[in-house]
Amino acid sequence: MKKYGFSLQRVLNAREAARYAVEQRLALVLCELERARAARSETVRLIGEQIQAMERCSGGGGGTSHEYMLHVRYVEELQQHLLVHAKLISRIQQQADAIRVELHAAVRACKSLENLNDREKASWLDAVKREEQGQLDETAVQGYYRRQTEGIL
Repeated sequence: MKKYGFSLQRVLNAREAARYAVEQRLALVLCELERARAARSETVRLIGEQIQAMERCSGGGGGTSHEYMLHVRYVEELQQHLLVHAKLISRIQQQADAIRVELHAAVRACKSLENLNDREKASWLDAVKREEQGQLDETAVQGYYRRQTEGIL
């Protein structure tokens, strides 16, 4: 019996490779997104520390007005960094969303070929089973006639 082979296997392999490439791009963008979020969190932490330092300076902790103004300027710079991080995170999130749409299309393309392969394989298996059953039936009939002609029955 001939071994099963999917006629569109090369196309399926190419689509799976394309899907894998899109998955890799998405993974890279998501890593970049995580780095940007971590940088934003670090900036938020630094702002909190500077605010505490400002409170110590103004609360009678012995700080000068110059030190206080340095903290204020640094907090303002950190707030500008937060805006930059927010824009970066927004841009990366849009990239990730676009790649997710592309990945969804690639998965659908692969799935349609996989479903076609499953249907063709099921049809092939049915044909193989019918052929094997036909051979078994023919063998049984020949055995019956042989035994009948030999006088066994």
